[in-house]
Formats: sequence, structure tokens, C-alpha cells
Amino acid sequence: MIQLQLSLLPRPANDVAIIVDILRMTTTSAVLMSRGLSELYVVADEEEARTVAKEKRALLLGERGGLPMANFDGGNSPIEYLKQDLKGKRAVLCTSNGSVAVEAASEAKHVLLGSTVNASAVAHETIKRAETSITILCAGLSVHKEVSLEDALGAAVIAREIQRLTQVEIVGDESLLMLHALRGLDAPLADQFRKAKHGAVVIDLGFEKDLTFAAERNTLQSVAVRKSKNPALFVGVDAG
Repeated sequence: MIQLQLSLLPRPANDVAIIVDILRMTTTSAVLMSRGLSELYVVADEEEARTVAKEKRALLLGERGGLPMANFDGGNSPIEYLKQDLKGKRAVLCTSNGSVAVEAASEAKHVLLGSTVNASAVAHETIKRAETSITILCAGLSVHKEVSLEDALGAAVIAREIQRLTQVEIVGDESLLMLHALRGLDAPLADQFRKAKHGAVVIDLGFEKDLTFAAERNTLQSVAVRKSKNPALFVGVDAG
């Protein structure tokens, strides 16, 4: 039976790793792929991101401290790309937390970017690839190595979708805690996200619409799946 483990912070993984950065990198990646983006390079270092974007003739997207960076083509807001036609285009995404988590899972055989908005699609694509284990990795607040409530709940949402598709063995107290937290919610996800430390930061920066959008479940069918690494290159797959 496949083992399913949820982790509150980035860590190495062997078989399938699902990176979860609800606010906002993995939510943004789901939107980018849904709008037809052909290639997405995820890079943690800003200067490397600039270099890759120049070499690949790609859009340069991302943030530091939640805000778009100078001379970048766009930020890390999923709402920003909802109506853009990105068919056939390439992009580099450089963020404070999610990009770091992708690098932490670099040795996994398969890496997917997962969020609440495409949880069901991520579950379907994960099951196609998993052989021995699935590790759902919360990006958290990577710089300070702090856990993130919205990522924990988002990871649990994806785990529930996987459980609906197949039998898995839940591994570890950490996994059980996150799944129990989701089951015990007494308010919608958006309300929980607003209570989170990073949720409050996102709102203070003027991105509350991003938070509300990120709390929706299964509104998108596109999933970013790693094709190659160094740098990490993701392509879009539509679950079906």
C-alpha cells in the first residue's frame, strides 16, 4: 500500500512530492497553467531567476515580502493572471517560500505543485505516478522555518482527495494532526486563512482577493508537474 505523509515544513522526499504554498505560489502556478503557459521554471534565487528568464526568453514573475520585484514582468498574485492569454509562453517564478520548498524536494522522483483550487486534479495526477510513497510538503514560512496554517489545511484537502481515489497508509502524527484539523473546522477555509499569520500579511499588502480565491476548492483542473530539474522546469497537465 502507498504511504501518504504530510509535512508542515519542506523536507526531502523520494517518490512523489506535492509542494503546497497556498498563499500564493502553488495557487498562482495552477492559474498560470490553466491559462496555457507552456513552461514554468521555479527558481528560488533572484539573480538566477533573472538569468534563466533571459536565457529562455521567459516572463519573469515573483515576489519578495509579498510584493512584486523591480523590473519583473509580474508578481505572485493568482488573480493577476486569471484573464491573461499565456498560451505558448514561458515564465520563471521566483518567490520567498514556494520556490525554496521546490528546491528542498529536488531529489523526489516526481514533483507536483498543489493547491486548494486544483486539489482533485493534483490527487488524480499523483495517483498516476506514485509507486511507494506520497509526501505533501507545506512551504510554510521558509525563511523563518515557521509552519503555516493555510498550507497545513491545503495539504489536508489534497490528502482527502487522494483518499477518495485510493487506499493509502497515513504515516506519522504530523499527518494525522493536519487531517484532524481539517475535519474539525467550524468555519469556511477563507475564514481560517484570514486568521493565519501569513493570511493577515497578504491582506495587509492588499491581496485579500487572492486569499479568497485560494480558499476555493477544485475550481481548476490544471496541474504543474516537474519535467526536469536544475533549474526546476514544470509543464501543465490537465487532469481528466
